[in-house]
Amino acid sequence: MKLDLSSFKQNHPEIEDYFSYIESMVANNGEADLYQRNLPYPDNLQRFYRLMPLPIFYPFETEKFKSLMVFTGEWIKKLHESFPPQSVINMIASNYPEIHKSVSEELGVDFFTFISCRLMEALHLSHKSPTIHYHEDLFKMLRMTDVKRSCDVPVTAIKVPYKSVYLDWRDLATEVKGADGAVYQGCYVQSYVTTYEKMNGTHLFKYDPSLRESVQKGLIKPDKELMFFNMEFVEKCDDPDRIQNMLFSVACSIDDSIKLTDAMFSHEEIEVINKGNTAFADMEEPIGLVISTLMYMNTKDAFREEFKEASGMALKIKELKNATKKRKALSRLNKSVYDYVRIGKTFKLEGVDNTASGAGSKKSAHMRLGYFNQYYIGHKLKRNKEGDVIRDSEGNGIEIPKEEREIEVKWIMPTLVNAETLKDVEQKKDRKLF
Repeated sequence: MKLDLSSFKQNHPEIEDYFSYIESMVANNGEADLYQRNLPYPDNLQRFYRLMPLPIFYPFETEKFKSLMVFTGEWIKKLHESFPPQSVINMIASNYPEIHKSVSEELGVDFFTFISCRLMEALHLSHKSPTIHYHEDLFKMLRMTDVKRSCDVPVTAIKVPYKSVYLDWRDLATEVKGADGAVYQGCYVQSYVTTYEKMNGTHLFKYDPSLRESVQKGLIKPDKELMFFNMEFVEKCDDPDRIQNMLFSVACSIDDSIKLTDAMFSHEEIEVINKGNTAFADMEEPIGLVISTLMYMNTKDAFREEFKEASGMALKIKELKNATKKRKALSRLNKSVYDYVRIGKTFKLEGVDNTASGAGSKKSAHMRLGYFNQYYIGHKLKRNKEGDVIRDSEGNGIEIPKEEREIEVKWIMPTLVNAETLKDVEQKKDRKLF
């Protein structure tokens, strides 16, 4: 069956890839042959589970299909900037009840999580957002970085450097696990900034107990912009017909006084306000790696290198003159190959000597964990065009509000103490870094 979405592409040229993907899925009975240069395919995302666009729940000739195509197109293109996935869930459930029934009854998965994840994946695909790989030395150093300290930062420090990123963890030296032992192959990371009024208008606070509790705790303030920080963890799964995602979201006002850890609920709070959801402690290791990765990418010295493996292959195929050879080459194109951004470089683990002077003894060899620190840079006091400090009626300098000052993130890297190599550090393999 052929599906022609050329009219949608003409109306939304910025997200042409999204519609081309759907066309390809339909033409190939759920298998998208269209090569996507920026979309990774973890092991458990087989067949239509690779990316399941919401409109395909309806026959293509129906008005519901067309209306949902228009809606998702508008959301992906622009509306997502002020309406995160959480705000459109109730609208989809009420206006498109067939989707709710299919997801809940036929697929047997949580509707809220399923829809949120599919929207996040569609956004990542449509905006050609990058997949992030790690230099092996960077990953080793991040594993020796104090995650608790990294997470204990103001929410204003959490910045996603692109509209969306996918952190690829499949080829790392050590598996990334949750407290229950689940292995995660990667994570889509996105953040959305909106207003209290807009979210209140979607009745989100009315139906979400976690958000209501955040308002009660003072984490969400009516007079501040509201940030949603969404992480979709893709779990390693042996069943090719099953998809397993963990959606972990943080919602709070953008305020220097609110720390990231304050906005994450404990086991006790989850039991009271939203039983069955996931507490921060259960996902501390994966979340910690996400935060450490973002913090590294926002440092001045962060090293990024683009690898155009897929684009180069696709370009060569495109230049083939013989149509048959071109078609066969496209069919052989390995979808596990794609463009990516590699972060990090070769790092040398430095050491320090803390030998106790005069005592004739020496502290045992150990590892001093790294951590990320933040500094306000630039002027602390307001100045005029001439550079002179602006003063109040009493002659005191007027401070620039913290939220208006620029923050610089610095990575204090892990250090060997009284040791030349990691082999000198006792029980290094047993030390829990997350």
